[in-house]
Amino acid sequence: MDVIVPSGFVVAQKQPPNSGGWAGLYEITSVSWSSERRELEITIHDHVRSFVICFLRPVSFCSQDEADMLDYWSARHTENVGVATIYTLAKSDYLARIRGESTSALVSDLTHWLVVGVDQCVEIICREDSLPSVRETNKRPEN
Repeated sequence: MDVIVPSGFVVAQKQPPNSGGWAGLYEITSVSWSSERRELEITIHDHVRSFVICFLRPVSFCSQDEADMLDYWSARHTENVGVATIYTLAKSDYLARIRGESTSALVSDLTHWLVVGVDQCVEIICREDSLPSVRETNKRPEN
């Protein structure tokens, strides 16, 4: 299988406010899956505020160290796309694999979302019509 270079980075319309954290990024503090609600919650903070990014009924998701995604950062830079917390991608190995190897292959309208943190990133594949929500939490970040 040929490697697909990630491309088509778009800063998502729905974003948490700009972070005061390192490089303008939040730290991802938890990734939580509820099989009962079929909901993925990603908690982020910047030592001042906390937010939860929620995806309903994702097809697939994975979490990885940001250093394992250097090809993503190179592609984003080449495409001249700024730093943000949430992106969509038009092409990636992950999206191609999900389209080709799972029962979700029956659904052609899938979107690859990427939530970026200081040291961790979460990739999420959802139906195209499924948009994430972003809400501030009352929980204070732990120092």
